[in-house]
Amino acid sequence: MLFLLSPAKSLDYETAAPAALAALPPTPPLFVKHSKELIDILRGYTPPQISELMDLSDNLSALNV
Repeated sequence: MLFLLSPAKSLDYETAAPAALAALPPTPPLFVKHSKELIDILRGYTPPQISELMDLSDNLSALNV
């Protein structure tokens, strides 16, 4: 599983992942417990709060809520 938390300013769904990345074997996530705790906290946030917290546009914050 690949997991990346980053306040991206734009999303690119057109460009394929590099072949070297696609060839890597999957690895188990390391911080599952911490991730669940963070998710539980952030689920209570509104889109404007996520936008302010991550310095995102309204459109991107709506995708993350």
